[in-house]
Amino acid sequence: MADIDKLMERYSAVWNERDAGQRHDLAVELWAEDGVYVTGANEHRGIAAIEAAVTAAYDDFLSKGFGFHLASEVAAHHQGVKFTWHMTADGSDEPVSIGHEFLLLGEDGRITHDYQFMELMPGS
Repeated sequence: MADIDKLMERYSAVWNERDAGQRHDLAVELWAEDGVYVTGANEHRGIAAIEAAVTAAYDDFLSKGFGFHLASEVAAHHQGVKFTWHMTADGSDEPVSIGHEFLLLGEDGRITHDYQFMELMPGS
């Protein structure tokens, strides 16, 4: 299995990256070319669609002063990884959004499937 600490560092970085070129590079490193990112509302298939979803999150939240942060211990075995994240406003520890992620990794350590489960939606 891939080095989980490095994986989590890059996963957090891609969602917080302000530079579009760096976001692209991180997305290509993290997800398999035919990877899938699934939320309660959408299914993004392929690296271009996943990168578009990451960019949309940047446009909707990071550009307005929010950030994503790992909020739990990471549990991993075999090819599965699960963790919780919080989205907070800059300068605050109070989450405005809470999500849980379950990742399946390919043999090369890249994400083949990324399932998101929301506990607290922004604005709720």
